[in-house]
Amino acid sequence: MENKYSGLVTGPAAMFPRGYLLLIPVWYAVVAGLLVVKGRLPFWYTAIALGALLLAMLILAGVLATMRQKAFFVDVNGVWLGKVVRWKRSRRRRVLVPWSQIGQLRIASRHYGAQLEVVLGPAASIIHRHRLVSGIFFAGVTVIIPPRWIGRPPALLSARAKPLRYVVPLYATAEGLGSALAAIAPPTVQVTVAAD
Repeated sequence: MENKYSGLVTGPAAMFPRGYLLLIPVWYAVVAGLLVVKGRLPFWYTAIALGALLLAMLILAGVLATMRQKAFFVDVNGVWLGKVVRWKRSRRRRVLVPWSQIGQLRIASRHYGAQLEVVLGPAASIIHRHRLVSGIFFAGVTVIIPPRWIGRPPALLSARAKPLRYVVPLYATAEGLGSALAAIAPPTVQVTVAAD
């Protein structure tokens, strides 16, 4: 049996910053407001344009919510998060979380597949710094500029606090993922699958 596992990350977490899907209604509201206030168009045309914009927003949100990318890999070294970097100067890098820094792997079943939480142990060298002001600034800039150019890391590479962990939405069954990770993980790392 191979000591490797790769999985498909579902949703925009592998490419876009956390909360990116929530910006789509903001864009819609701004464009719809400008269309109504500044458009000076006949009522029937404004209603059709707003309906078309709403349909476009729903399609964009649906595509981003259901996209899948190969951005999760587990081997004897640890857990690799992120897409493979094709350019040397790319800000989107892969992160290796070594087994020595992982305390627990928690798996829960979700409607899209399984959610894996890579809970870091006390020996983790990854430092979580919560920067409120810069977070608000970059969230505001993301409304105008695509996230690729503003330097925010994808949601998959952003560690969450309390407890310090990475959250990975995977297109896999919770039981299959749990058995695959239990076979690869060292005995010091606890692999738990939440009951439905």
